[in-house]
Amino acid sequence: MARSSATDLLDTFRFQVHIDGFVRAGFTECSAPSVEIKIKEYTEAGRHMNPLKITQNATFPDILLNRGVSTDSDFLSWVQTIYNTNNQGTEAFSNSQNRKNIQIFQYNRTGQLVKTYVLYNCIPTMYKVGTDFNAMEDAISMESLKISYEGFSVVQANGGSAIGQVINSIIGSNIF
Repeated sequence: MARSSATDLLDTFRFQVHIDGFVRAGFTECSAPSVEIKIKEYTEAGRHMNPLKITQNATFPDILLNRGVSTDSDFLSWVQTIYNTNNQGTEAFSNSQNRKNIQIFQYNRTGQLVKTYVLYNCIPTMYKVGTDFNAMEDAISMESLKISYEGFSVVQANGGSAIGQVINSIIGSNIF
């Protein structure tokens, strides 16, 4: 059965990314937040055919933000702040300017807000001023910023789905 493009969230979506303190940051690409939970297998005496799986720590893979080369220097200033703080012998997390929260707003094709992803304690880990120089290509140069974060939450628009509300009432929240 064909899906309706007027109501299908997977057909086309738009997004906005807001970084604390950055006003002019239009992005062409943004990877989605995710969490990976490490598993350790434990072989119990007498249960060698099917070991128990024990959860360990959680990790959050970096996200990558891309935008066309811009005239503002917001990304570069943020990276330089981290670099200067580390070179002064102080730890990067001791300065509140170093870490920022990021909100990713996801909209459906009609422009209605569907979800908001909030990434906490974000810090830049890689900055590239543009794509590599190649006179034979006509591609638009892209500025890239890789971000590490310590957790995220997902906020449903209009109070969320029924299943999301049930899960939140059981576990308390949807913050990772």
